[in-house]
Amino acid sequence: MASKKILLITYYWPPSGGPGVQRWLKMTKYLAQWGCDITVLTVKEQDASYPHLDPSLKDDVHGGIRVVRTSAFNPYKLFGKGGGQSALAVSKPDGQKSEKSSFQWLPFLRSHVFIPDPRKGWNRAALARARRLMKEARFDAVVTSSPPHSTQLIGYELKKEFDVPWVMDLRDPWTDIFYYSKLGHSKWSAAIDRKLEMKCLRQADKVMVVGNQLKRLVEEKLSIEAENSASPVHVVSNGYDEADFSNIEFRREKREGFHIAYTGTLSAFYRYGAMFDAIRECATIHPGLTCTLYGAIPLDVQQDLLGYFEGIEFCSEVSHTEINAIQSQADLLLLVIPDVPNDGLILTGKLFEYLRSGVPIMSLGPVDGDAASIVSECSAGQTFDRTQKEDMMSFLLAQIEAKGQGLCPEVSQKVAAYSRENLAKEVLKILG
Repeated sequence: MASKKILLITYYWPPSGGPGVQRWLKMTKYLAQWGCDITVLTVKEQDASYPHLDPSLKDDVHGGIRVVRTSAFNPYKLFGKGGGQSALAVSKPDGQKSEKSSFQWLPFLRSHVFIPDPRKGWNRAALARARRLMKEARFDAVVTSSPPHSTQLIGYELKKEFDVPWVMDLRDPWTDIFYYSKLGHSKWSAAIDRKLEMKCLRQADKVMVVGNQLKRLVEEKLSIEAENSASPVHVVSNGYDEADFSNIEFRREKREGFHIAYTGTLSAFYRYGAMFDAIRECATIHPGLTCTLYGAIPLDVQQDLLGYFEGIEFCSEVSHTEINAIQSQADLLLLVIPDVPNDGLILTGKLFEYLRSGVPIMSLGPVDGDAASIVSECSAGQTFDRTQKEDMMSFLLAQIEAKGQGLCPEVSQKVAAYSRENLAKEVLKILG
């Protein structure tokens, strides 16, 4: 394989946790193994705003990768204690909550001053350091990964100044993200944001996206016909790393009862009622059924879920290594896509680790979405509309019966297409 000299610019890097950081953490590991010379430009830990922390991911950084960190202005520290977007949205500088203040001022700052997002406070220092790096060495490509989409503005400037091949990686949509309408933009600020998005899309040499529906959306923005083979938009999905599963004991067929697991978060957006109604009714038939949810589940959602099924257990966030083991030892995995505009675009990172576990998936969301297509393609389970309670009950009872008969589904060969190693090969082709 031809090696490349790559400058990767990404806000999220270990000790940041969550699925977003793993895309390029894993990708660079394999690219570096194949001889690519990779420099990662990211933010200093003390200046960063990370919604999730997972120090264990530091062990996955390839030893041959150079990591350069710069300072950043972090507005979250001014408006709240937190390291996430919600802190800016709901906290006063003195830490006291105020409906009037949080409604009028903080969302206004988020959507009118910090465009496209508050993490743009990193851009000034990051761009200055990127310019120095560009003058020190000749890179074959610059890759910018977002969110935060402000990171793409750094790539835009580098492309203009140095005419370096620039690959714009979109892990999520920009102005079409499902919660965009909740951010409080005025027509003026939304227009500015769209202009920033379009100038980046037009300037980039290539655009990488995580799914087919997002690919079509970007092509429409660029006025590219879908059948145009010269499209600069390429799908490189998220995936799983086979190395993460090397020491995991998979499904324990002798384990008593039937255990359902869910990993991630839930909110009012998810419209999960029919799914948990189905679980409750199945539990009345099979008392050994248990359900555990792992992740940051808000207390009001926990209380609501217990109203459906008192047998639910809640566990806090665990490390990436632990969560893979938990998923692999369950009898059924739940995947829930939020009920929001553009929900067909949503491809959660955990889906691919679900696939590798070989555990059947009961998915709730758009039956014509990208997630549903992948579940079906890999014969990994079934996707249901948010109202199909009876069908979900039938599916769940069939899975319980299959376990009782000692049947253990195998991992489809098609799942291998989503291994991080195979995806890294696709990235190498895109980089040319």
